[in-house]
Amino acid sequence: MYSNLDIRRTMVNYYIYILKSKIISKTYVGYTSDIQKRLKEHNSASNKYTSKFKPWELFYTETFDDKQQAC
Repeated sequence: MYSNLDIRRTMVNYYIYILKSKIISKTYVGYTSDIQKRLKEHNSASNKYTSKFKPWELFYTETFDDKQQAC
């Protein structure tokens, strides 16, 4: 049987985030369940759009209980 603590551990939060380029007047809005991982991806060469304007910094985040709310 699961306790409330077990259920809370399995819940995944989703985040809406706004990134701000440090070199040009650009912002980027997205959503994710892992904000630090996503920021690293935006600052790497693997992302076609955001790699052109890196480095990016986290400007704003908002937390949601599930993906549907974040979208």
